[in-house]
Amino acid sequence: MNIKTALWLRGVAKVIVIAVLTNQVLTALFGWGARSIDPDVSDHIITMFSFATSMVAGYWIQADARRAYAHANQLGLIKAEKNAAVPWALAPECPNKWLVTLYLELNPALAGL
Repeated sequence: MNIKTALWLRGVAKVIVIAVLTNQVLTALFGWGARSIDPDVSDHIITMFSFATSMVAGYWIQADARRAYAHANQLGLIKAEKNAAVPWALAPECPNKWLVTLYLELNPALAGL
């Protein structure tokens, strides 16, 4: 497997894990709240909420990563790194390093591979 594919898969796995964890927490809270108001609330309502939450959480984390990358790139905090495990280096003062890293993993072509 080449490095572009490995980076992309790692980024996708991170997005999925974040979306699933966010979805589980919010769905549990919504289900608890809905059942405390109406004990006979349909399971379909909670399932639809769960589906919508997972989609929104996935989009949200990717949008945050895109904004963090644009900000770091504008400030010149991302440098190409040759012959390293990760083909980029982030400046120590880079805010939201993990979001910038996530965006670069999802878009490895931006790292100059």
